Amino acid sequence: MGPVLRTSAGNSVLVLSAGDVESALPRLVAIESQRAAYRSVSSGAAVLHTAAYGTAGPAGSLVFALTGMIAGSTGLAGKVGIQLPDNPSHGLPSIHAVVVIFDPDTGAPLAFLNGNALTTLRTSAGLAVAADALSPSSARTLGVLGSGPQAVASVRMIAEVRSLDRVLLWSPSPARRNDAVATLAPDYDFPVMAVDSPRKAVTGSEVVTACTRSSEPVVLGDWLSPGQTVLTIGSYAPDRREIDLAATNRARTFVDLFSTSRQLCGPILEAIAAGTLADSDIVEIGAVLADPRLGRSTPEQIIVFHSLGFGAQDATAGWAAYQRALQLSLGQRAVL
Repeated sequence: MGPVLRTSAGNSVLVLSAGDVESALPRLVAIESQRAAYRSVSSGAAVLHTAAYGTAGPAGSLVFALTGMIAGSTGLAGKVGIQLPDNPSHGLPSIHAVVVIFDPDTGAPLAFLNGNALTTLRTSAGLAVAADALSPSSARTLGVLGSGPQAVASVRMIAEVRSLDRVLLWSPSPARRNDAVATLAPDYDFPVMAVDSPRKAVTGSEVVTACTRSSEPVVLGDWLSPGQTVLTIGSYAPDRREIDLAATNRARTFVDLFSTSRQLCGPILEAIAAGTLADSDIVEIGAVLADPRLGRSTPEQIIVFHSLGFGAQDATAGWAAYQRALQLSLGQRAVL
């Protein structure tokens, strides 16, 4: 994680806004931070503490609290936040969160970071790491289900690890998917196009990212073709399933963290209850980074990766952002 920089100004902390976090955590740095987080699980260096989630109904809110660190590399990170699906209709972010970074030796709080920005960056960077490790190196087409900040960020991150030729984007709202396309298209020399059905986004793409909060599958097994890689971030609760049982049954299943996925991931719980998936079939991405032979075994294999998130991801991304913010003199000081 690089040399450790800290500042101690009495009882003051560094406060990093969304813009500060984005400046301190460029995409390639964010991606490397998530490789470190995934590897830390495989190596045992990750210290995984609290992970608490609460949901209210298929379209309800999600309240979450995560803490974690990597021994010898980061300070403790603690994140608390809430996701409110109706917020975008009021012109507000769907997620509000704060990340606190603590000194690894003294426990003193060092920084408060905008949790929306950090979560968007570390989650999309984690998808890019999975895409790089699990999709064929020849993959050039990306399908995106969703049109929010996380969907947009997934395009930007995956474009760092694959030379894309085309992006197809769908979400239920024509206006929002068109807005997402308008945000992305000027920055790339490949076409970014809105499509009017999830099937078109899936069947036209070698890599698919599902960035929704759907309780009904938006990826069906009947649509999948040999060699596809499907990455999900919205199957974070037993009642959330971005892919159907047929998709799980046709694919090999990879996850960010086995314990959380086995407890909460809707598609995994559905397949285990149906008797079509066993614990031994589920592979953590950190194990693949440590030994690529554990990943894709043939070019034709269909792969599914579920990202639910864990505290060490916030720790690696947050610590990297904090360190670079000190180097770049970003943020403001506040006295507690």
